Amino acid sequence: MILSHHQKPASGVIGLAFDGTRLWAGDWDASAILELDLDLAIRASHPAPGRIYGMAFAEDRLCAVIGRADTDDRSIHRFDPALSAWEKQSLKCPDATGSHLAWDGGHLWLGQRYLKRVLQLHADGSVKHVVDLPWEVTGFTWRGATLWLNVRPQKGISSLATLAPGAGAPDIVGALGASLASLADDGASFWTAELRGDSILKITP
Repeated sequence: MILSHHQKPASGVIGLAFDGTRLWAGDWDASAILELDLDLAIRASHPAPGRIYGMAFAEDRLCAVIGRADTDDRSIHRFDPALSAWEKQSLKCPDATGSHLAWDGGHLWLGQRYLKRVLQLHADGSVKHVVDLPWEVTGFTWRGATLWLNVRPQKGISSLATLAPGAGAPDIVGALGASLASLADDGASFWTAELRGDSILKITP
């Protein structure tokens, strides 16, 4: 299932997002987002207004879950790559918590790891729909109507799972064997980062 291992461009990378051409990474330690080239080297770095968790592209904007250093309250901020600037307005995460993001083509979704659920959000950040899960979710993405999930069925072990349309519960596709965060989709493979290790993994179902 794992195609290749790549060195993280920075040790604090947790969030990953694919813009249609290349990966972007969120550096939790440096509170920055990183544009990566095709070799996953840093092409440019942009300061962020807090610690970066999950990220996803919603059309032409990079959305990121950002935590405050003093309270760890979480909010969703939008970055315009064309202007290299953060938008002034942000959305408070429901219950002030959330970790990873996904875009389904019309709505932004927020994963709440410890509450074991993903939330479909209205444009104002309010909750439109809730999907409860049996496990912690540490990354997810949509492929058509199927939700792909990076889940934690047991402590320290991540697995890839799918939730198909109409299914009552997700199905485990395979164990990934490490503690991983994010699930960025390049259209053919998924990308995920070791939570405490030094690698970014490229995986395929």
